[in-house]
Amino acid sequence: MVTLKTRKSGRNKGVVIVEAAFIFPLLLMLTFGAIHYGWLFMRLNQITNAARQGVRAAICGNDFEAAVDNVMLSPWVGLNRDDYDIIPPDNIGNAQSGDPMTVQVIVYTNNPKIGLINMPLLLPTPSQLRASVTMAKEGPS
Repeated sequence: MVTLKTRKSGRNKGVVIVEAAFIFPLLLMLTFGAIHYGWLFMRLNQITNAARQGVRAAICGNDFEAAVDNVMLSPWVGLNRDDYDIIPPDNIGNAQSGDPMTVQVIVYTNNPKIGLINMPLLLPTPSQLRASVTMAKEGPS
């Protein structure tokens, strides 16, 4: 019976450390990127929901700004009225039944309340989040 004796080399430990030094920053950037863009898409969904509620109120003849404010000022969104802009429909006063009405909501991402990680070199972020929703006017003119 022949037994082979192998020596454990200390060089393997150095290789593992060098490989880890290359891989860990990439994994951290990937993790923070997933968190960053996940938060970005969640905020965009909230802004779209606010625009949808606003245009729904506008086509029914109600106060569309109050509907947008109701969503944007809620605790789960947590923005102040100064943190976003509302662009009203062009035909708000003279829309006929069936005419399209569009409400836009704009939130600027440089606001720390938005909650985005601001790393412009690593993770590009748009300067504003904009949602635009169009629906047809309902009811009598």
